[in-house]
Amino acid sequence: MIWIDLKHIIHGGGTRCFGEMVIELIFKADSFNKARLRQVFPIEVFIVELYMATGNIPELTDEELEKQMHTPLFKVGKIE
Repeated sequence: MIWIDLKHIIHGGGTRCFGEMVIELIFKADSFNKARLRQVFPIEVFIVELYMATGNIPELTDEELEKQMHTPLFKVGKIE
């Protein structure tokens, strides 16, 4: 989950997985590149921005994320 990766970055530890690298990239991005990252990683950018605004690591359910982002999350179904 994204908050676990964020905790690893903030508090240390972790395995340097792809999610952690994406979050670090979002932290370093300027506004132009953050907008580009938002197109591919909308949830990750939202969580990082929420952390930067509040200082708290949010642990939200999918439903809570949908409400706060004001957009439905992608639902991946079975591909036939």
